Amino acid sequence: MTATDKGSNELVKSRLENGRFINSFNPQYKLSHLGLVLIWEITSPDNTRLPSNKKDPDKILPVIRHEKPKEFYLTKPGLRFIWIGHASCFIQMNNFRFFVDPVFRQWFLDNHIKNVVELDWWEEYYFSKKEVNIAFCPAQHCSRRTAFDLNKSLWGSHAVWDITHKFYFIGDTGYTHNISIFRQIGKKYGPFDLSAIPIGIYEPQWIMQAQDVSPDEAVQIHIDVQSKTSIGTHWGTWAFANEYFMEPLKKLAQAVQINQLDPSSFVAGGSWISTLGVGADGGWSISAEITTIPRSDAPFYCGQPQAGSCISVNTGSKINKIAQFSIGCATTTVIEVDIYKPDGMMVGPLKVNPSNSSLYTISITWTPTSMDIGTNLLCYTPLDDRNQQGDQVCIKYFVSDNDSKFARFKYINGSLKPVGQVYSNQSVWYIEYTNEVRRPSLDAYVRFYSNSTNKQVHQINVRTNLKDVIFSKNTLTFFTSINWILGEHYYILLDRSVVTDPSVCGPQSPPVDDVNFWTFEVQSEGCFRPKIRLIPSGTSLSSPLQFRRSQDFYILSKIGLNCNDSLTTTTKWTINNCSLECSSPVQLDQTIITNFSELFIPARTFPYGLYELKLTVTMNASPNLTSFASAFVRITPSGIAANLAPLGTTMITHGYQQNLILDPGSYSVDPDQNKFEATHWTYEYYCRIYGVSSFQSLAISSDAEKLLCFEGNGILWNFNEMSTAPNSSLTITAGSLLSNRTYQFMVRMENRQTSSIQVTGFVLVNVVDTRSRVIAVACSISKMCQPNLEYQYLNPTTQVALYSICTGNCTKILSIIWNIYQGTILSSNIIQWKMLNEINTYENIWFYGR
Repeated sequence: MTATDKGSNELVKSRLENGRFINSFNPQYKLSHLGLVLIWEITSPDNTRLPSNKKDPDKILPVIRHEKPKEFYLTKPGLRFIWIGHASCFIQMNNFRFFVDPVFRQWFLDNHIKNVVELDWWEEYYFSKKEVNIAFCPAQHCSRRTAFDLNKSLWGSHAVWDITHKFYFIGDTGYTHNISIFRQIGKKYGPFDLSAIPIGIYEPQWIMQAQDVSPDEAVQIHIDVQSKTSIGTHWGTWAFANEYFMEPLKKLAQAVQINQLDPSSFVAGGSWISTLGVGADGGWSISAEITTIPRSDAPFYCGQPQAGSCISVNTGSKINKIAQFSIGCATTTVIEVDIYKPDGMMVGPLKVNPSNSSLYTISITWTPTSMDIGTNLLCYTPLDDRNQQGDQVCIKYFVSDNDSKFARFKYINGSLKPVGQVYSNQSVWYIEYTNEVRRPSLDAYVRFYSNSTNKQVHQINVRTNLKDVIFSKNTLTFFTSINWILGEHYYILLDRSVVTDPSVCGPQSPPVDDVNFWTFEVQSEGCFRPKIRLIPSGTSLSSPLQFRRSQDFYILSKIGLNCNDSLTTTTKWTINNCSLECSSPVQLDQTIITNFSELFIPARTFPYGLYELKLTVTMNASPNLTSFASAFVRITPSGIAANLAPLGTTMITHGYQQNLILDPGSYSVDPDQNKFEATHWTYEYYCRIYGVSSFQSLAISSDAEKLLCFEGNGILWNFNEMSTAPNSSLTITAGSLLSNRTYQFMVRMENRQTSSIQVTGFVLVNVVDTRSRVIAVACSISKMCQPNLEYQYLNPTTQVALYSICTGNCTKILSIIWNIYQGTILSSNIIQWKMLNEINTYENIWFYGR
């Protein structure tokens, strides 16, 4: 089976080559050459700073005492965890207790354990007795127990879960070349309630990175496997590597902060307890959050100077300090304080504060000598009568022959260079500070990240890299030798203490963790990213362009190019629905062309809503040089045209002895749809004698009472039973209207689903003695005439073309004559019409086709 790439979802099984297992998912995996490792072992300095006294690490490392804690023997539901050391852990998942990576070889042999289950990567085993599932998952590592069995056995990690909890364990792994296995584990088995992830044994990276991870990489694994809470393991036990033995804790906290995670989501040292219980509604509810031991009722340091302080002192200067501690619970007492101190420091007995029985004090007296020049640690760990151990706190004393001056470090805004556009071979970077700078004594990194993936692509250790990192007065300069990807955007982050003050105990430089602080994008020397300006411009989600659904519309673009290689580009329009977050692509009809610089959207293409129309332009000579621009468009309803007569004609002539049919169900128009849906509406009709009376509703029974605008008795009007929808067609019976009068009919239509949507239509009916055909008139180009209740709006500066149709039997038409009438408003409801005399004067000049 072949290896997966970064974006693959294929689950890679293990594979043998020449009888040995390989990391089949990472073809670039390679162990360091043994000869080079031996040379490094002989010639490299020891950076671990392990105390010569083997008992001292027990005072510095977070040691937790367990006197058979009762929570680990409970049978109630819960997830409980103890880190024993290195990668050895004890876990209780409800009623299932188990060890992972136990270093108990002799214990296993003595107990003759033979019930062993072998699994390949991605294989699962169901432990029916405890109703627990166990999956064996990949990891990047190797295996060896003798000089001749390299990679003869398979390595990996484990996912363990039951009906309520999920736990993930990885004893050891590398994380090179952005391998995809942990994302696959998170997708297949996550999210995990708790994970145990290694954080130590990573220096020097050129040796260790193939099979061990740094805290930064551990945090990335935490993110990949979708772990809610993770515990750092694989540190503080055996001196295998060359980092400072307390560094993993610090770097883990920094990595958690850089990735903007909850500080409590990935911790190291101590024990964790999570308990779930059944809620009142029958569902699961959290009754105790994941917390660390010692708990909040453990004793703690509360004196001055503050924990973590660095104090500069001269040789021969006497120090008199009082260390103060407080109990976390009123029923406990502090019985002991474990102290790690410099030689020659005098420590007094533990005393109760006479004025406050919850406070305890210890006196410290010290006069440093020339033998103490340098950094000296003073660490306290309080213990109470419940055997609860408080957090260890340390104060650093820097002893020198001269006073160390404190300085407040700040970087100078605008001093960081380069920013903005750079070439792919950019190699020199610098930033200035307000004070003189020097190389830090602890590891700190300058980190480069890809903006598109938010993954770290390069880092420089400013402490150890003497060649590529230069400190000069108040300037930090560093060099890179990698080729940046054309068109890619990057940002630079700085760890805390990338520079320190020469006084040593002065405050360290603050971290730079703002991804917008130091950014750059990569361009080629002869080709630049296209510049795009959309027309219309200036749109946004909050201020989009607005078009009716019945409208065609264009979005144009003006593209500026500057490339010595080739000016050819690839353009592509994509459409996203912005109902939520502009993340829903819209599939367009194939007739809509999306690879031109302009975009034409025909009417009725989009449903109502808000859309992003995004143009992407890519330089063919440099495909990484890509630019984007977006126009935001809102599609709105056009409005229904309620028509009583064909084509929306607003005045017709009708014979006295003819039935008059008013049919809004057939003649109305919905410009947003291909067809007007008559059944979606209700219909109410009104009538008046034009210029004489007001509108009167036809809801009054047609044969029960005489209406003002009708004459005669009997059935004056009725609804057409053959109409497409109830009441959508009205017939005025012959003889109901007087001749030589003008009537106006109105229909009010209401949407059945949304009563607030109402439309109104009008028609004037001129009644004559002779039989007459209904002549319908409309604009040849409908958009040149804008309906407005009784009339059509025209643009006085634009030509207009009209056409007519004759309804009914119109085969013997002898002539067609057009006349134009001008109306004068006499009152709010009366308009006087007069023939326009100029129509004869300007025939075939202004008026054509009479």
